[in-house]
Amino acid sequence: MKYNCFFPLILSVIVLFSTPLLGYDLGDMYASSSVQKISTVEFRQLADKISAGWSEGNAKKAASAFSEDVVFFETVDNLKFSGREAIYQYSGGDDSSSVDMNMSWHNLVFDEEKQLGFGEFTFQLNSSYQIHGVASMTVLNGLISSWRQYYVESPLPWNGFVDMGV
Repeated sequence: MKYNCFFPLILSVIVLFSTPLLGYDLGDMYASSSVQKISTVEFRQLADKISAGWSEGNAKKAASAFSEDVVFFETVDNLKFSGREAIYQYSGGDDSSSVDMNMSWHNLVFDEEKQLGFGEFTFQLNSSYQIHGVASMTVLNGLISSWRQYYVESPLPWNGFVDMGV
């Protein structure tokens, strides 16, 4: 399978421009002054909490970055999880310390006005399964309220993956 170095970028653009077409108007969501907005630095800390939780086998830590009513959509396998508890279970739940996971972020971008972020990542499971992808995250009141991820399975390291075809 040929890997395209523009895959993450293309997916980010598709997600960014398809959001209004899908009926999401992020501007209306933040019209209320009672909504707590976060900074780019705080978004990075939130994303790092997820990757640290998954990498440490700490499902509770990873799930704490998500809102109680989060919608988590994994597009490739067409999986949808609703709620922090579902994310906790998806992350290994009470047995998460026995699951061999590792996640690392390569690039994170955050629009403070829209509270919309994107991150390119690598995720490994049990040392035999590895994906590189992009996650689109909407933040509401300091927590991730929606997550959509797009990815490709690849045995290549991140740099080898993004350098393909260059």
